[in-house]
Amino acid sequence: MDTAFLAHLSWIFLLAGLAALVFIRLGQSALVGYLLLGALIGPHGLGLVTDPAAVEAFAGLGVLFLMFFLGLEFSVERFARVRRPVLWVGGLELAGNLLAGYGLAWLAGFGLLERLFLAGIMAMSSSAIAAKLLFELRRTASREAEVLMGVVVFEDFAAVILLAVLTAMAGAAVVKAGAVSLALLKVASFYAIALLLGPRLMAWLAPRLESVDSDEVFVALIFGLVLLASGVAALAGLAPAAGAFVLGMVLTQPGLVQRISARVAPLRDAFLILFFVTFAMLVDPRGAAGVLRLVAIAVPVSVATELVVTSGAAWLSGLRGRTAVAVGTGMIARGEYALIYAQVGAAAGVVSAELYNFTGLYVFAMTLLAPFFMRNARVLHSRMARLLPRWTRRAAARATARLRPILYRDDDGKDGQDVA
Repeated sequence: MDTAFLAHLSWIFLLAGLAALVFIRLGQSALVGYLLLGALIGPHGLGLVTDPAAVEAFAGLGVLFLMFFLGLEFSVERFARVRRPVLWVGGLELAGNLLAGYGLAWLAGFGLLERLFLAGIMAMSSSAIAAKLLFELRRTASREAEVLMGVVVFEDFAAVILLAVLTAMAGAAVVKAGAVSLALLKVASFYAIALLLGPRLMAWLAPRLESVDSDEVFVALIFGLVLLASGVAALAGLAPAAGAFVLGMVLTQPGLVQRISARVAPLRDAFLILFFVTFAMLVDPRGAAGVLRLVAIAVPVSVATELVVTSGAAWLSGLRGRTAVAVGTGMIARGEYALIYAQVGAAAGVVSAELYNFTGLYVFAMTLLAPFFMRNARVLHSRMARLLPRWTRRAAARATARLRPILYRDDDGKDGQDVA
């Protein structure tokens, strides 16, 4: 094995452990430590790791296992229960962010295609970071997690379709309806087959997995299943992490879930550290000068959109105010899809170096802010509530009274009551 590769891994893990300890003792998320560490030791910092591509493959596994474990917490039954509020919140959240991104690009003087790509970059939240923070804050069993991760799944679906449209536009003067229709069909087929047949398949497979005596063989089989589900999702045109997430959703047997958590979770954590540290290494501060002003505008616009539009939509759906704000703050982080949009646009020659540098700095800033806002959702709710005029609260209460029975009518008679 290459000695430089071993040296890179040793620097990453040793320093990541120290950074996590420091930030946890400061009352912050370990994620912030990983991101700052990556920027410090990467090729644009001290240069302790000069080739982050060498560990990117391992880092990608961290996202897959993170989403798989979140899927274990988020069953098909829970997803079905919140599907209506997810479509309501997700639709408004996506529309608000797309309009904000397009409007900002228009004001900045970008051309049509760059406006559309910038809208996509600013619109898609990071499922990996949202999941990581839910685990850190121990909120995976809350109502906010149900709605939040449901919206993330909805966004994954929308992101693939929008990316197909933008890719077609970048490669031709007009959008090819056939390519977009095929992408839509593949995505819909994947989710339909996975959510309808997946539970039946797992009901047959789970007892056989539980009967495996060897922990070594058990871990190998789970590893293989996660990678297989991720590969199938990639073939369907989705992010591989979507396949891992759905696999976790259809594994509902308590004994099996407990054994997976005990044996596989340490591997997830190790790969996840690599993902966040190497992501931060890709940010080049030298490209900041030309886009710093745009980043300084885009970040507060995006944060405000999530707090106002997303939290407002969640509140109108029937969630309590503090839980609605928690949903909004959970959508602040940007990550994998923003980078994918920038890479696809750059490869097609329609995203400039300026916009590409903007994406790296924008994602880095939003990711650093996400833990702060999620941790302080209750404080934000109190301050936002004091700013709202009484007539606004009365109007919202009337709208909620009408929407709640529609959006939560399958919620076991709870009518959308907050359980978070």
